[in-house]
Amino acid sequence: MTAQIITLLGGRVKFVHTPQLYAPTSDAVWAASAVEPLRGEHLFEPGFGTGALGLCLLERLKDLNLCLTALELQENMCLYARKNINLNGRMARVQLIRGDVAQSPLSPNFRADHSVANPPFYVTERGFEKQSPTLRTAHGLTEATLGNWLHLMADHTKQNGTITLINHSHNLPEMLAFAKTRGLGVEVIHIATSDKRPAKRVIVRYTGSAEKHYTFHAFDEAAGQAVLRQGASIWQFVSAQ
Repeated sequence: MTAQIITLLGGRVKFVHTPQLYAPTSDAVWAASAVEPLRGEHLFEPGFGTGALGLCLLERLKDLNLCLTALELQENMCLYARKNINLNGRMARVQLIRGDVAQSPLSPNFRADHSVANPPFYVTERGFEKQSPTLRTAHGLTEATLGNWLHLMADHTKQNGTITLINHSHNLPEMLAFAKTRGLGVEVIHIATSDKRPAKRVIVRYTGSAEKHYTFHAFDEAAGQAVLRQGASIWQFVSAQ
């Protein structure tokens, strides 16, 4: 099968794509746009996939000299992730470790300044199925899986750091409950693609001590293009609910 080069962030981030892999989507860019690290900080991303989220984050904040530790379970994903890391010139910035979120190979003492992820969000108990094993693992989760991701990220993030993820709105109750379990504040951005339908995607950032909700109007062309193509922070364009 012939590989193709596809891009995100207005062509600034490149990926090798083949038909047996899922193509990176705007979800990765939305999530990357919500992380606000300081210069020289260390990031952690479980479920690196082929690198869409992490590479977009490193590109949009390339002047900050960030480093990223990434965890990915699937061997074929790791293979293409390494190709994409090389293609984008991030070899010195990304440490890719093969391992399972549920049985992490990371040292218990490892702490990042911030964690970010795009976890699976289709629950297999609710009938989610994919013919491809790669897609089943990448997109599907059991009712216990999301909790594994959340606890892993919290366990490996410094006390004053942030934990950011994008997910489907139907999993928001579990993500809000997690904040209470760990004594964390939470900020939620509801990504509205229409003014007539509820948002299907939410960005959740655990930080501070309160619960706050915001809306981002993705159908606003100027705001959407600023985030998706120019790498702007999504926080510039949200409105409080």
